[in-house]
Amino acid sequence: MVHLTINCFLKILSYTYTTGNLQDLIVCKIVNYIPGFLGQVPKTLLVCACIDRYMITSKNAKVRAFSTIKRAKYITWIVYIFWAIIQTHLLFWMTMSNGQCTKTGWYVIFSAFYTTIFICLLPSALLAIFGYLTYRNMNELRRRIRPTQISQDINNNNDKNLLKRDRDLLILVLAEVIIYIITSSPFSIISIEMMITQFMFPVKSLPLIQAEVFGMNVAILAIFIFSGISFYTYIVVSRSFRQDFKHLIRNNYRRLQGLPLDPSISRTNR
Repeated sequence: MVHLTINCFLKILSYTYTTGNLQDLIVCKIVNYIPGFLGQVPKTLLVCACIDRYMITSKNAKVRAFSTIKRAKYITWIVYIFWAIIQTHLLFWMTMSNGQCTKTGWYVIFSAFYTTIFICLLPSALLAIFGYLTYRNMNELRRRIRPTQISQDINNNNDKNLLKRDRDLLILVLAEVIIYIITSSPFSIISIEMMITQFMFPVKSLPLIQAEVFGMNVAILAIFIFSGISFYTYIVVSRSFRQDFKHLIRNNYRRLQGLPLDPSISRTNR
């Protein structure tokens, strides 16, 4: 949500363009670089989280041992630094044209392929692949622990709980992939449209440029909405997440009232 707030502020700032002077050019580059940099971070961290789910459910002890809080902190900083460097192309090649902040020339082609591959296709593929691998690990875990149960009743109860966790995990992964594709596709579509019109109309009219800029702003907003929608996605599709959230709210209320905490907080995997 912080990223979304920053993006909205920068988009308001972008409406101060006047005559396309040096000040406008600087604002143009900044209002594209910062959202372009911050917008990629949550998506990359989501992919990292999906990979982490795969590692902690792996039957290989060495793979599980790689998943630690310390490494997660390092990777988070690396992700921020990585995208801060990679997205500097926006600082160099975004420009002013007919009073609008836009892409021109070969940069339109580069941007179309870059956004399609690195913003839409690659993250979606990684989410789907590691989501499936995590689901497969959960199934293997269920098969391994089944013979260790003492009674048939316990077997049945544990099977039901594991099946429920498997189902919730699969639904969450599918929801994340679908929402990601929906929110990231407009950016790739607009970029490809800008590349096509660049060849069709070497000198674009002002209405066309304005329409493309508007479409790009909407596409960027969709990307940032994804950054803050995970909580609501989990609330909608995961019953166990809703139960744990209610327990969390209830215990926080009891703590504020000085009452003893409820020990029956759910420990389900999400």
